[in-house]
Amino acid sequence: MKAKLLNRYFFFAGLSLMILSFLMLTFTVKMFSATGDFPKFIIKLGEFCLVFWLPFLILGIIFLLVGIIVTVYKAKKTS
Repeated sequence: MKAKLLNRYFFFAGLSLMILSFLMLTFTVKMFSATGDFPKFIIKLGEFCLVFWLPFLILGIIFLLVGIIVTVYKAKKTS
């Protein structure tokens, strides 16, 4: 991994994790409000989404902040 692109990797990884966490939360809310007969796989997927949406959001925020901080630090260093 090149040091030049490290800030972009962190930024886009953080952004992706945050988007994924919002999708997981949406899926969880829809599964808890849904009625009907669902396959066991979908039910288990809803449970895992409920457990892991918050850690994904926290990691996404951390990665996003690291990417922004590294970008600002490099901009200050070059000027």
